[in-house]
Amino acid sequence: MTNVAATLSDHPVYEEIYAFFGNIGLLKQAYLQELAATLTPLLIPGDLAASKLQNGFPLVEKQRLTFDARPMKAYFLNLLDLVESRSPQEVQRIKTQVALEGAFAEIVLRFLRNEHFTDSVILHFLLQQAINPLLQTHAAYLAAHPELKNWLHGYCPICGAQPVMGLVEAQTGTKYLICSACETRWQFSRSRCVGCGAGNVSYFIVDGDDRYRVETCAACNGYLKIIDGRRMHPEIPIAIADLTTLHLDIIARQKGYAGSVSMPVNGGTGNA
Repeated sequence: MTNVAATLSDHPVYEEIYAFFGNIGLLKQAYLQELAATLTPLLIPGDLAASKLQNGFPLVEKQRLTFDARPMKAYFLNLLDLVESRSPQEVQRIKTQVALEGAFAEIVLRFLRNEHFTDSVILHFLLQQAINPLLQTHAAYLAAHPELKNWLHGYCPICGAQPVMGLVEAQTGTKYLICSACETRWQFSRSRCVGCGAGNVSYFIVDGDDRYRVETCAACNGYLKIIDGRRMHPEIPIAIADLTTLHLDIIARQKGYAGSVSMPVNGGTGNA
């Protein structure tokens, strides 16, 4: 039995969520292929990249990103169609909101600038889903910068977003953080808190399932879910691992801890 099948068997409530995000994944792959063929890579001189990373600044300034609104809007509207049966009135309001010429591009720009312009959980979630492939494609081009290996912070060195999960690598036991937006992975201390940097993290596991653990910090009351690659073969996609461990988020929050990234069913990954 695969890791996903085992989790769905133990927690059948995830089956609908898994199917929903599986459909998103199919749409995302098609959009990623289009971006890979058409997107002009960001050109960041080596000395500027080194300076930014050494001073704690991520490489990509999201508020200055350029994008082709046409394919992004097409992807966004396809995502809207996926959720329409769940919230038809809300989806219709969003479709009306983005129908005017230039309206969608303006909404995306405001989202990238972290402006508060909507209380719609669905709109926020789908905008993040629409923007993530753009960030992911740029991240693939920027991953070769040598200074990335010296990044010591708990937020993404490429786009600045928070990690969605951590991963303990199977062969070496090295811990990596995985970006909630662009899916970049970067090495991080196994003893430090991702949120505040304190060196006294603890962890707990649930029901004896040591494939996953929840790191907690007494200093800031933060938590992060960790995949133990030494206990899980083969490694499953991070989005699936996140979705099929929502019970760990619930337990951590019941214990009084706060995560840096919203649970997917409550609005998707965080917009850093």
